[in-house]
Amino acid sequence: PAAAAAAAVVPAASDHYETRTQRTGMFARPDPIVWPDDPGVVVPKPLSESQLAQYEDQGFLLVRQVIGQEDVKECIEELEELEGDVDAAAARHGSRVALEPDGGCLRSVYALHLDPVSVMGRISTSLPIVSCAQQILGGDVYVHQWRLNLQKAFHGTGFSWHSDFETWHSEDGLPTPRAMSAVLLIDRNREVNGSLMVIPGSHRWFLACPGRQGPENWKTSLRSQHYGSPGEQELSLLAEAGDVVHCTGEPGDVLIFDNNLLHASASNRSPWHRRNVFTVFNSVHNRLEHPFYAEQPRPEHIGHREHCATLHPLQKKV
Repeated sequence: PAAAAAAAVVPAASDHYETRTQRTGMFARPDPIVWPDDPGVVVPKPLSESQLAQYEDQGFLLVRQVIGQEDVKECIEELEELEGDVDAAAARHGSRVALEPDGGCLRSVYALHLDPVSVMGRISTSLPIVSCAQQILGGDVYVHQWRLNLQKAFHGTGFSWHSDFETWHSEDGLPTPRAMSAVLLIDRNREVNGSLMVIPGSHRWFLACPGRQGPENWKTSLRSQHYGSPGEQELSLLAEAGDVVHCTGEPGDVLIFDNNLLHASASNRSPWHRRNVFTVFNSVHNRLEHPFYAEQPRPEHIGHREHCATLHPLQKKV
């Protein structure tokens, strides 16, 4: 949406992605969306040229039935065990559990992929999903963040508009947007049960957000986000140019989206759950540095610095 958004562009600073300062507005993203292949490795190509073109243009892509229904059933059994006893889940996983603002039910659970017996962790980092990330990011990848998001029927609260990269750059130290999310749909995602809303094409623009969070902002932001929310004027410009789309799909589908794509979700007041597994893949060449706009990095379970094993390492070219 270059023409529509031109008036909102501000000059690039020494950090192209400066945010959480006095600087606000939006500017064109200088980095690739689909990254060139790293030399020396054989990068898989599971996505067709048309799928890759849609991802590059729109910033997201829904891939149908990547995971079989038997695997989905196992995931449901595991998450229902978590949901069945919130106190036990909180006691077992500690700060890796985020409750809804009213404290009544689970909102998110982080880093279950590190649990060797987690079905959801195993399936969400399996080769059919990882190979899509390897193709888009142009080489070997690891998990930057893993979370189970639960929008419980009648009770799930929404998420404000944001770019994941804006938060990961400012609070975690992610250098460039060479990362992406793969969302495994556990339930049917409908427009009425809190399905992800996205602004197509918004991934091409970086929106600098006002305000500077205090120490340990993550303790409240995982339940209700305040800092890192773009301005309404910029959101309106991009939405007018690209529309707002609900990412609906069936259990076993995988939604992949760029880490700078603007997205949100409404609260779930429907009688249907919307439970999804978000796995964030980062290039091995884009590991976290010191946070760009925070005093201290967030905890390991939110942004991995230590647990950075390469997933399904690529074969070297001969």
